[in-house]
Amino acid sequence: MWSKLAVWSFAISGIVAPAIAKEAAPPQPVEPNWEAIRPQLETAVRSKLVDPDSAKITWDNGFKWGGFRPFLSKRVYGWATCGTVNSRNRMGGYTGASNFVIVYWDTVRYVEIDDQSGLLAGVCAKAALPQVPASLANNEAGTTTAYRPSIADEIGKLAALRDKGVINSSEFDEQKSKLLNQK
Repeated sequence: MWSKLAVWSFAISGIVAPAIAKEAAPPQPVEPNWEAIRPQLETAVRSKLVDPDSAKITWDNGFKWGGFRPFLSKRVYGWATCGTVNSRNRMGGYTGASNFVIVYWDTVRYVEIDDQSGLLAGVCAKAALPQVPASLANNEAGTTTAYRPSIADEIGKLAALRDKGVINSSEFDEQKSKLLNQK
């Protein structure tokens, strides 16, 4: 029994070892236009949240070319940065700022939001990231951007409340007309 186990573990280590070997980083491509891809980056961060509509994203750093190695995963190469996001939890209260890491290279390759353990804060502090690009910060370091749902989204939420019996039809019509008259 032990000999079969030893042979099996040796075979696995022989297969895994080449995959763990350090690979060379790809050459640095031209830096993207951060203003143009900002919505894509923020959508990727929001996709990891319980209540994406409530997200308040702060871009604390600029982007640096290199690789980010998630815990127990293969290194992900691209333009990496750290920031913070605050959003509501399932109970409707804001959770406080959580760190996030995002890696971009022609598309969002990786997003991770800290689970309040503080591990990403240490990683981000050691990364020596550059200052926030003006296109993300609007000429202010750490500008926060909040998602604003469309009028159609708001009317959909009102309709759901009406269908559940939380509000009646006249309240629905009143709120809907207020939303439609906004500019």
